[in-house]
Amino acid sequence: MNKRATGTIFLSLGLLLIIGQQSLRFLVASAMTFHISGMSNTAIQEMLTWTPTPYNLVIPIIFLIIGIGYLLWSELNKE
Repeated sequence: MNKRATGTIFLSLGLLLIIGQQSLRFLVASAMTFHISGMSNTAIQEMLTWTPTPYNLVIPIIFLIIGIGYLLWSELNKE
């Protein structure tokens, strides 16, 4: 596997992890809203303030940095 494919895989993994974490946060907020008061946009916004933002974004950010590094390295060494 070359550097460009490795960089693309790391970027994809990082983005999928970030999207997954945010999706789960919205699902939890909407489930809490439905359980408490029924569905409405203002209630979901209020529940989003109650659900903590994911602070464990360290691993996806590391994956993104590694992926960008591999892509830059592959482009700089391409001759």
